[in-house]
Amino acid sequence: MSVAGINEYLTEQNQFVSLPVGSRVYDCNYGHRYLLTGDGWVPTDGGPAEPTTLRWERNKYQLTYIPYDKPETLRQYQWRYMQVCLQGAESHSIDDDTVQSAFDEMGLPVLEPGPGAVVRSWRTRADLPEGTLVFTGDPEEWQGFNVYRKAADGTWRRVLGDDGTLNNRGTTTVVSIPGQDETPAWITQRPTKAQAAMVAKFKQVAWRVGREFKEDNEWCGTYEAVVAQAHLIREDYE
Repeated sequence: MSVAGINEYLTEQNQFVSLPVGSRVYDCNYGHRYLLTGDGWVPTDGGPAEPTTLRWERNKYQLTYIPYDKPETLRQYQWRYMQVCLQGAESHSIDDDTVQSAFDEMGLPVLEPGPGAVVRSWRTRADLPEGTLVFTGDPEEWQGFNVYRKAADGTWRRVLGDDGTLNNRGTTTVVSIPGQDETPAWITQRPTKAQAAMVAKFKQVAWRVGREFKEDNEWCGTYEAVVAQAHLIREDYE
């Protein structure tokens, strides 16, 4: 069974069964949205009620949201949020100054990457120094797992795995950075209840500021699809 991510399509019945409560899907055939509750799937926009199961074999569904249950500190979430937004901006040709202005208004700090940091932005990856090691895929699954080293000419050379090309839009995890003696503290800090409250407060700011920038710059609805990958959705803030 393949596991779908946010904005990907559900193609197998088992993918529905394995989704946790709080997940949301979009019916691409009829334009309706559904939320998974403890009592099954329910429509959120006045669509036809389908309380127990979706007709996955007949309709085309897109996973628009899935709850994130991994505890994070404020800085860990802010890094993830920035990487999601940078990747989205790069994919849709949003200029760097606009993105940075939004980050500044949100009060986002400059965070140094290190081992364990997930890098989505190709610009962030391009700034990593020669000799940096990153991987793609799951280390516990040999198929699809690849390790790359940054060469002097800026290209990424495969040192382990079967895929010789590192996709600019792919997600990588940092293994090591030359000259970095210690892992940045924000990566190793342990989440606490106090940190969770700080994350929740920042999410409110990020949603408000992001919506303002969307309206001012006349971005399309793709904006919501992008920030949903950072677990910000309209239903939680409007």
